[in-house]
Amino acid sequence: HSVDVFLLQVCVFSTKCFPSISASPSVESPFLQVFRVSRKHPEVYSIVKKGLPNNGVSWTEDNKEDPCETWNLMWTWSSKVFVNHSNLLVWQRINHYPRIKELTRKDLLKLHLESCQRLYGTHFEGALNVMPTTFNLPKEYISFVEQFHTDCSDFFPSSNLWIVKPINLSRGRGICIINDASRVTHREPVVVQRYINNPFLIDGFKWDMRLYVLVTSFNPLEAFIYKEGFARFATHAYSKSPADITNKFIHLTNSSIQGNGNDGAAQPPDVIKNGRVYDCSHCIDGGTKCSLQHLTSLLSDRSVDFSALWDQIVNVILRALFAVQDSIPHQANSFELLGFDIMVDEHQKPWLLEANSSPSLTISSPLDKIIKETLVHDTIALVDPPAFDRRALHRAVHNTMNGTNAKVKPDRGIHSETFDRHRAMNGDLTSILGGKLPRQYGDLPTKLGNYSQIAPSRAYDKVKSHTRREGK
Repeated sequence: HSVDVFLLQVCVFSTKCFPSISASPSVESPFLQVFRVSRKHPEVYSIVKKGLPNNGVSWTEDNKEDPCETWNLMWTWSSKVFVNHSNLLVWQRINHYPRIKELTRKDLLKLHLESCQRLYGTHFEGALNVMPTTFNLPKEYISFVEQFHTDCSDFFPSSNLWIVKPINLSRGRGICIINDASRVTHREPVVVQRYINNPFLIDGFKWDMRLYVLVTSFNPLEAFIYKEGFARFATHAYSKSPADITNKFIHLTNSSIQGNGNDGAAQPPDVIKNGRVYDCSHCIDGGTKCSLQHLTSLLSDRSVDFSALWDQIVNVILRALFAVQDSIPHQANSFELLGFDIMVDEHQKPWLLEANSSPSLTISSPLDKIIKETLVHDTIALVDPPAFDRRALHRAVHNTMNGTNAKVKPDRGIHSETFDRHRAMNGDLTSILGGKLPRQYGDLPTKLGNYSQIAPSRAYDKVKSHTRREGK
């Protein structure tokens, strides 16, 4: 199968590149690994360049003048950057899936979760209860108003809170909390979610988690969760008072908001000032964030079984990935580093707030530097873009263009000719990749770093088992 794919790709590659490949400077350096990173976001360029692993092969930056685009790794800031995946060689790696918005757009994820509930029956409905009740406006405006008034009779007015989020924005932009349905304008597309008004508080402060998940295949699903991340704290003590409903320093934990506060709002709670990361013997400044490791200690001190909570969190993430996997086509070249935002309520139930396809890589504190630089390094090391010999690729292209990669006697027949061609191309492929093939689905990566595999896994098998119980 790999040879068949390679035959097709070399034909496409030949048409585009053969006139100029001999002039490409990269042809002179076999097994040179080439990276291309967007310079439009200096923080991304810097951290990715630092994160390139030293695996015995030199890395060099793509000069973007090679029409063949024979880079090994391409890292773009946005999934909206157009890349013609059909022109890529099977071993090239790029950090976005073409339809990742099916997961990261709040309105689309809501639709996929509801679709799973309808498809797999009532047994799966409770299991997919991973997001707060959500409505997509303007389409579901009437349904939202009906639910809002129903909740008014079930809760105290101060507890009937909803959060309005633009479908395409991040970092807390455009978000507001409401306790009056008439405040919602339904002209622009937004999602309205029931506000989690009973969050698990630490010393009176609201917090959530930013967790990192690396997906290397959607269908079938292959995913890894990073064992370090952040707890992000609000900087004013939690309150449900109507007088505080517009105070973002109470209700939103985004660092981009909390770090820009005035009147003391930028000061982190005392509980995280002594946060520790990894095995450091000294405190690491994280601004309004602390490490996941320190959060574990804080929760353990408050009688929370973090191991059990972590299993629940993984379960929530897997259900979200399961819900969208059929909507994101398989793409052998792609991987995706996702930022999952998780909140825990007072009953120690985790809720998915959203998933981000381009989680912030900005270094704004010493803690950011330690965690994010290691995260990017471990991500690239796990993905492990295969090195390849560009001179051997040049020979394969030349042979394909000139029909010299298999010499066949006229009387041997079409099947023998096909066999010889495949054998010759298999030899080319072996030479190009130095006898090594890209890692296959199901093979454990040789360099996991601080990642842990969550799919395929027993936990993911349990998620899928709910669909089989309904006989679907």
